[in-house]
Amino acid sequence: MSSGAGGGTAAVVNDTGISINEYRQRLEMEEKNSKLPLDKLPPEQREMYSREIRKRTLEQMILSEIVYQSAHKQGIWASNVQVRDSLLSIPVFQEEGRFVRQRYENILANIGQTSDHFENQIRKDIVIKKIQELFLTATQPTSMEVDHLVALKAKVASVRYLDVSPSRLQVEKSVTAPEVVAFTIDPAKQD
Repeated sequence: MSSGAGGGTAAVVNDTGISINEYRQRLEMEEKNSKLPLDKLPPEQREMYSREIRKRTLEQMILSEIVYQSAHKQGIWASNVQVRDSLLSIPVFQEEGRFVRQRYENILANIGQTSDHFENQIRKDIVIKKIQELFLTATQPTSMEVDHLVALKAKVASVRYLDVSPSRLQVEKSVTAPEVVAFTIDPAKQD
């Protein structure tokens, strides 16, 4: 079983571990991004919210790992160039707009991650983003479908109808027996 960066395992997905360290970092990020004034909530609500965000964060991490593994099996991956480009574009590792390797290594050391583990996480994020884009693209209509829909909307149906009142249908006409016999013999001669 492979595992993330140290501290034990929070979850295992098909022999791949999600480390407690990864989980704590993601949880901290989720809590910061929530923008909820937790300190202003009563203790019961704060605990309930905290429990829910812990659960949701772990579920999201497990789901992401499942998506990544499935994509990998289907041949969807991120190249080293894509990983490098993504890494070089992260602002926290830059000084004056340029990537600084020493800054990168120092920040990773401070959060207890190796560069291999961090870059693997970038690789996973790229693959997951590719999958999301594939699903988004698949749910969008093609230009041919849009053209067809526009053409259908532009069509105008020409409808004619006849309004017949019930009183006009109730005309009494009597038919004699010789007329019935004549009609059955030669219907074309009838008016």
